[in-house]
Order: sequence, then structure tokens, then C-alpha cells
Amino acid sequence: MKNLRLLSISAVTCALVFTTGLSAAAGDLDTTFDADGIVRTDFAGGSSDRAYSVAVQADGRIVAAGDVDSADGGGSFALARYKVTGALDPTFDGDGKVRTRFAPTSSELGTAGALQPDGKIVMAGAVGIPGSGTAADFALARYNADGALDTAFDGDGKVITDFASQTDYAVAIAVQPDRKILAAGWSRPPSEIPFDVAVARYNPDGSLDTSFSADGRVTTAIAPGSEDFAQTVAVQPDGKIIVGGGSGNAGIVIRYLSDGSLDASFDGDGIVMTHGLITDVAVQTDGKTVAVSDSSGFSVRRLNADGSIDTSFGEGGMATAPLESASAYSLAVEPDGNIVAAGSMAPGDFAVARFRPNGNLDETFGSDGTIVTDLGGPADFSYSVALAPGGKIVLGGISGPEDQTTWDFAVARYVGALPPCKVPNVRGKKLGVARARIRKARCTVSKVTRKPSKQMKKGRVLSQSPRAGTILPSGGKVKLVVGKGRRR
Repeated sequence: MKNLRLLSISAVTCALVFTTGLSAAAGDLDTTFDADGIVRTDFAGGSSDRAYSVAVQADGRIVAAGDVDSADGGGSFALARYKVTGALDPTFDGDGKVRTRFAPTSSELGTAGALQPDGKIVMAGAVGIPGSGTAADFALARYNADGALDTAFDGDGKVITDFASQTDYAVAIAVQPDRKILAAGWSRPPSEIPFDVAVARYNPDGSLDTSFSADGRVTTAIAPGSEDFAQTVAVQPDGKIIVGGGSGNAGIVIRYLSDGSLDASFDGDGIVMTHGLITDVAVQTDGKTVAVSDSSGFSVRRLNADGSIDTSFGEGGMATAPLESASAYSLAVEPDGNIVAAGSMAPGDFAVARFRPNGNLDETFGSDGTIVTDLGGPADFSYSVALAPGGKIVLGGISGPEDQTTWDFAVARYVGALPPCKVPNVRGKKLGVARARIRKARCTVSKVTRKPSKQMKKGRVLSQSPRAGTILPSGGKVKLVVGKGRRR
């Protein structure tokens, strides 16, 4: 159960704005987050702690989800919640950290987390219980906002689901607008034939949703004898379900109808085959699907709503960042349509790239659209990205030694989009005062022209362009015309 490569993400976006220093640039580590933009969390001395998923609450607090392997061999689901400052949140189970076991001798793998609109947190993964007759089953847990298990979820806050198979792993989770919960991964029958894509849907009370494929469970075989698995799941506004993953050496994007059947309007049979394993997907507001792949370089692909390749994006539907020996594992779509892809660069650093809606790199972000961050450990790997208030970007993953024995949760927060500039009215002000007001408004003075004036004293602003009240991107340029006294 320790060889799981990846999980999906859950991202929360909101419109709150936090103050960012004017010296910061898009892509810089956010020094208001634990002073250097990076936080590491150890759950227990000698434990190996892995954050596979991050999500951001509407108030800016960050939830990281994953698992812990203790030095004594006991594994568990693990959650950590951080305040906006980066400190662990003591209102979350007293110390900001929660661990969950499903049974005293069980083995757990926590892989994905998501936030509900009511503030509750759901986790997915896999659990193996000795004597159960299976190697592993889907496992879900739901927590109240204070970190306590939610007893309204199947009586004790925990649910185990068997697909009548030998091994079932849930590696991705998503919450629908109606609070139903989707978990996706893979299932291997007892006959040990290759595993299939597996998706389950649960009612808000934790019971399987029988309106989804009659029993709440769906398995999909892509081709005879192929190893088929899901890595990520997302929900479209119309209720259709997007699953990304792999089939052998190929990538797959599957779309299901809300009832669990394959959507034939999506590439004819509901399944799109791609090059490279699909590790995360997101649905744009226009219905197009963006996906990242960890085996085709640091790349993002985009599909039209009908499953065809969107050739208007990048080159032939794919955009790639020039990050050698790097793999992208997760993505998020910003409100302005920019796409943030996150992952890792060998031998072990966090890596981020931001693409414009057309697939070009956003050269205002980091170094020509990319960032590589060494968190200080020999093995720093980012598996998840989420959007935070004020346009900030949060990455979650692990940091520690190469032997994996004492990894810690690792969270980094970056300046994403700086607050915009509202051009101030500086007409009639002295040039020095005008410059200061423009800087304070997060704009810059681009050009100063001097001309004679009978109406304005020497050194004062005669006019400005653009006019006062205009909204510009942070650092937007303002031209000034300054009086130089009467013409002689």
C-alpha cells in the first residue's frame, strides 16, 4: 500500500484579499506564511508523514491530508490544518493534527482530501484489515470542522467499501454540489486479473448512492488484459463526472453521466486515450477539460467539451513548461483562466508552472512562467496544488530524506496574483507626492513629461493617463504630465 504514486486535489477559490508586500512578485514564496513561505509538520518522532492533498478553506486556512507511518509500524489517515500565518491551528483537535485508525491492527493509506461547503472535511484512501478476506478496500472518513470524526457519517465517521474484489484503492475524492461524495481509484478481482477503474458514490450520510449504477459502485475496463486505474476525479456543473488515470502505458480521461453510465457524447464512447498517465483534471467554466500528465514532461492538455483535442491550446492541444526531469502531478484553474500546474523536479524539489488560457507560459510568474523550490530536504515532492485567497498558490507534499523513513508534511505558499492597482487622482499634486501615492496604490510611474503651464505651479501634475479610478494590474503604468512653469 506504500507504492501509491499520486492522488487528486481539491481546490477552493474565494474573493478575499490579503495584504502582500509591494516588493513581492508573482511566484515568490509568501513570507507572510511562517516567515519564509514553507512549513513542515512532523506527526510523531521517527514517523514518515506524507501530505498527498491540500485544500484551502474560505477563510484562508489550509488543510493537508495524507497518512502517517509510525516507527512502530502503525499507519493511519492524517490531517493537519494551518492558520493563515502558517502556524498549526489549535482549534483543530487541540494541536492542529488528527490521526485516524479504522481498526487496531489495520493498515491505512490516506490519499486524498476535500472540503464540503459546510466546513466538514472528507478523506479517501484504502484500508487493509487482517482477517477481512481482502488485501484492501476503499476507505473514507469525514471530520467536523473541529477535527472530530463526524458521527453523522455512517455512525462513526468512517466507511469501508468492498467492490467484491481482492484489492480496492481509493486515490481521489470530490464533493458534488448536493454533498454527495465521489471516490475513485482501482479494483482488482480475486482472480488477480488486471485491475479496473473503480468509482463509488456516497450519500451525505455515508451510505452508497443506489442511483449511481444501482449499487453505488462502477468499474470500467478499458481493454482486455489492461491495467486500468483512476488517479483523479472532478465534477462538471451539469453533474457529469470526469475521471483521469491510465491504461497500461497510455493515459485515459473518462466521462460518466450522473447515473454512472459512460457518456457516449464524450468522444463516442465516454473514453479518451492520451499519451502519458493523467494525474489530475479540472473542468473549466466553458466545459473544457484540462489535464496534467506526469509522464510527458511538465505538460498540460486540454479537451473540448465533446472530448476532442482543443487545438487552440498550446501546440496541438498540449502546453509544456521547459522544466527538465520534472513531472506535473496536479493543477488548478484560476478565476482569470490561467492554469497552474504543480509537481516535482529531480532530484527532489517543488516545481510550479503557470500557463495563460491559450497555453502560453505566463512570463510574469516566477522565472518566465516557472518556479523551482528547494525546501531543504534531499527529497522534496509536491503532489497537490490549491488556490488561496488573494490569488495565492499553495502546494502540498513531502520533505525529508531519500530513504523515506522520516518524511514530513510539507506546505509552501506562493504569491500568485498581486492585488490590482486603482489609479489615484494625483492631478495638482507635487511630483514627489504623486509618485508616492501611485506606488502606494500598487502602480508605477512609467513616464513623466514636462510642459509649460499658466494654470499650475511648477512641479505639479497637470494631467495623468490613465485617468483616476482606472483599474490596472499590479504594477500598471501611469503617465504624468508635470508643469515646468510659465513659458518665457
